[in-house]
Amino acid sequence: QKLSPLPTRGPTSGPPISTMSMPRSLLVVLGTLLGQSRFAESHQEHPIISTVNYTDVYDGALLVGRLAIPHDASSSDPRPAAVIFPDWDGVNEYEQKRAEMLAEELGYVALAADVFGGGMEVELIEDRVAQITLYRGNLTLSNARVSAAIGLVNDLEEVDSSKGVAVLGYCFGGTLVLNHALSGSDEAVATVAFHGSLDAVTKDMNQTVKSNVLIISGGEDSMDSTKSVVDMERALNHGNATWELSRYSDVEHGFTVFGSGSYNELVDSRSWESTKTFLMETFQEKTLESNEPSPDDVSTEEIIYSDVDGTPLKGYVSHPDNGPDLSPAVIIIPAWSGVTDQERARAYLVSELLGYVGFAADIYGEEHGLDLADMGNKITLATKYHSNVTLFVQRIKAAIVQTQAIPGVDPNKIALFGYCFGGTGVINYAMVGESEAKGIVSFHGGLSNLAPVGSKINTRMLVLSGGDDDASSQLEDLENAMELGNATWEYTRWSDVLHSFTDWGANQGWSQYNLRADARSWASAANFLDE
Repeated sequence: QKLSPLPTRGPTSGPPISTMSMPRSLLVVLGTLLGQSRFAESHQEHPIISTVNYTDVYDGALLVGRLAIPHDASSSDPRPAAVIFPDWDGVNEYEQKRAEMLAEELGYVALAADVFGGGMEVELIEDRVAQITLYRGNLTLSNARVSAAIGLVNDLEEVDSSKGVAVLGYCFGGTLVLNHALSGSDEAVATVAFHGSLDAVTKDMNQTVKSNVLIISGGEDSMDSTKSVVDMERALNHGNATWELSRYSDVEHGFTVFGSGSYNELVDSRSWESTKTFLMETFQEKTLESNEPSPDDVSTEEIIYSDVDGTPLKGYVSHPDNGPDLSPAVIIIPAWSGVTDQERARAYLVSELLGYVGFAADIYGEEHGLDLADMGNKITLATKYHSNVTLFVQRIKAAIVQTQAIPGVDPNKIALFGYCFGGTGVINYAMVGESEAKGIVSFHGGLSNLAPVGSKINTRMLVLSGGDDDASSQLEDLENAMELGNATWEYTRWSDVLHSFTDWGANQGWSQYNLRADARSWASAANFLDE
């Protein structure tokens, strides 16, 4: 049985590492999530593992947890702390392994916490149901268990209590930590829920949420209904929380549990890496920086091409240095201002950071003769194409044909990145059943008035959305449509994020650049392409 889906990394010291041999997704992280934690590389020595007994002062329960402490942590070199809360069978090898992974990969002190008492592993289904029913129905008791574990790690000399404590929960444990956050507690600075049974979370506590929240959910999880995801988002917004929510199609409950029938290695790996970045950002060990290139560095070549209706179009291509004979290509479908320096820069980043051919495509054509600095003109053109999905998709397909003809492009490996107006366009491309592109990524694409689903959606879909841009009800409608089309999909949303969050120059009204969403969405898109 493979206990860890992640490769062991090299030592923290040694010769310089050449980026030429790094995976593209790691290059993206280097390009967007700068400021490396000193513990980001796995340690060579195994952490110190011990059993720890502690008491919940609320009811006097004797609790037994498993503690993982990095071998070099000490009172003179204290570390951040994380507490893991178990699923419904109690603390066992699984939670212990997750604690060890946090200690090894991030250098944190990690506790696999007891909830039921005595370190009990619950074997019978009826006993598991009885236990989780008790704790879900008594928030005072469940919050006390979380508080007891946080208090224990805060008192350890190897823990830097000034940084606060992160809590992670799996299944029942996910419900536990989300209820703790929604209750308004300030004991945890970060809360992460994996397949956290969102249907069972108490969402009407009406308290200010003081912990940063990350939720990872499976689209086929019977305990995380689409409605519960929408209601969860609304509850977090009501509590003025800082949150991030990712959801994946065809993923069942328990997708992180190694060796189980529901285990999904891809989503487990993606969610674990996302969690590590989330924790390092919360503990201020990783600093976000924009990957906006200098205008002098952006190098693209103009290409004149035409649509099947004869409309002349102008795009811009950027080639990777020292790439393979044939490279995948990413086509940038622009926002409603047409192809600007922003789209050219994104095409350049595709080649520079991802190693693919980048092509900034034209949708409007040169014949419109309108000043696209004028808001009215942008509305006119955007309305024209939104209301004529056939024409919009036709222009996207013209860009695909042109990109396939570019020397050095693998014609069978094409993806679409759409921004704003273009984000809606690439979703509609998928909705009507087109298949030339292997995947589409929509960045802050409008989600209202989308095209109806054809008989089947044939391309993978990643939707990246601002929580203050698209209404959660629109995500519910989109998810239902993607399910209807039997699509392979995923989406991520961020709180306090408005429209145009990837536009480096956006700073007015409902269009606002957001560094967190820009960096996280770019890394997510890069991983999506690798897969």
